Amino acid sequence: MNKLSLRTKLNIWIVLVILAVSLALIFTGYRAYCRKIDAFLFERCEEAAIAVSDNGSRLTKHLWEAINTDEFRQVRQRAVAENDEEIIREWLQLHDLYDRYEKLVESYNEARKAFGEADLYIQYCQNGNTYTLVDPQENLLCIGAVDEKLPEFAGYADNERIPPTVYHSKEGWLCTACEPIKDNSTGKVVGLACVDMDMNDMIRQRHWFLVNCAIFVLIEMAVSIMISMLLVGRFVTRPMKQLAEAAREFGSISTAYTQDDVMQLPIRSSDEIGDLYRAFLSMQNHIVDNTQKLTTITAQQERIDTELRMAAEIQSAMLPSDYSVFAGKKEFDLFACMDPARETAGDFYDFFLADDDHLVLTMADVSGKGLPAALFTALCKIILSQQAKMGKSPARILNDANIEICENNRQQMFVTVWLGILEISTGILCFADAGHEKPLLKRNGKWEFTKKEQSGIPLGLFSDSPDGAELFSEQTIRLQAGDVFFQYTDGVTEAMHEKQLFGEAGLLTAAAGAPSSNPKELLGYIRQQIDGFVGKEPQFDDITMMGLRYNGISAAEDGSDQI
Repeated sequence: MNKLSLRTKLNIWIVLVILAVSLALIFTGYRAYCRKIDAFLFERCEEAAIAVSDNGSRLTKHLWEAINTDEFRQVRQRAVAENDEEIIREWLQLHDLYDRYEKLVESYNEARKAFGEADLYIQYCQNGNTYTLVDPQENLLCIGAVDEKLPEFAGYADNERIPPTVYHSKEGWLCTACEPIKDNSTGKVVGLACVDMDMNDMIRQRHWFLVNCAIFVLIEMAVSIMISMLLVGRFVTRPMKQLAEAAREFGSISTAYTQDDVMQLPIRSSDEIGDLYRAFLSMQNHIVDNTQKLTTITAQQERIDTELRMAAEIQSAMLPSDYSVFAGKKEFDLFACMDPARETAGDFYDFFLADDDHLVLTMADVSGKGLPAALFTALCKIILSQQAKMGKSPARILNDANIEICENNRQQMFVTVWLGILEISTGILCFADAGHEKPLLKRNGKWEFTKKEQSGIPLGLFSDSPDGAELFSEQTIRLQAGDVFFQYTDGVTEAMHEKQLFGEAGLLTAAAGAPSSNPKELLGYIRQQIDGFVGKEPQFDDITMMGLRYNGISAAEDGSDQI
């Protein structure tokens, strides 16, 4: 569908407005001219009727009394039948009325010329009929004739004044006015003095005036339209077209905007077009500035993203992933994994052989997220690893690590830690807890949470107990062949779907439903259950898990890998 241009729309509206104004002017001028002509004609018609009514009141009375008799009706009937007006003339002469009738006709003819060839006549109304008494334009046969009834005068009573009225008759357009003729002695109405003025010339004058007005207005309208189109094109549509083309060209730029791309148009007007042009300039300058700022920010963000990716790679590399060091250790199977919620994580795990018979296991969760948490994570891992390699007990490791972390913790961050040391030859697992989650233990095919005898505080909060008591305590359990130990961070139990947590119950159900006790397969199955529970909702926190299956000394001696 083709769209109309702004210039076409404006020209159409201008033509319609000028046409409407022109028609209004024609109508107003025509109405004013008609009212003026009609008023003049009505005034002349009324003056003629009044002048006629002032003459012949006595004759009118005598004439009506004479013809309103059976005798005259018989005479007139015979005259009309024979078409002989002499019969009526002789009757008027016999009743001494003819000479005065002639004088009245003569005076009416003079008045007719004085009022512009108006038709003057006298009538009388009685019982709904209108009778002609004197009509200089007709012969004597019209005396006593009943005039035709016109709808324009149907509402007037007998011998009542009729103001100037325009109507269409068989002779064309007429203007008629009637004034009562009164007896000077009694004041009684004895007839109506009527005047008919020809309106056909007036109608023609109206048409002539209308045609001339239309021609003048059409010429004026054509000139106005041409001038308006030129002005609209020069001062409106041309600048708007330039603005549109410049804006379109500016919007089509695919590279970064520069100051050279800002439109420069020869628009200097102080009207709305000029305001729009200056607004475009301001907008484009803002776009150029913002583009340059965005380019800088994007470059910085890309650098940050690169640094975050490198940090994530470094952090991932810090986590132990080489299980080949346990190739000769048939007493246990071990697997751990971490899935960060962001580029860098606040969780970490660690495991290593302190000596041939002792396996150190660590699971930790740092407060906060992002790069600060990642840096604090690296610091905590290094400190915990160093303390554990000194041959200390789990509680002592946590206590000394806490002191060292608090000395360099200006940001007041903290970390929850679970740290255990497995004596491989006996299956004794000694562990200490710094505010971390309870681990799961599978024994005889049944999963249960291990009971916490006492939970220590997270590392980094304060280095000494207010009452002097030990901050961390140890627990010991003896793993039997076939036992499976599972530790995790709160990202597992706090996984959320529609404000519902996965929780310890969900974790226990997932672990119990795992088809295999192999740590790698166990962790993979639990992660599948978490993903199925969360659905499409984004991961809220880091998810870190560690699984250990203790096979026992017999498995090591037999060289078998129990599952």
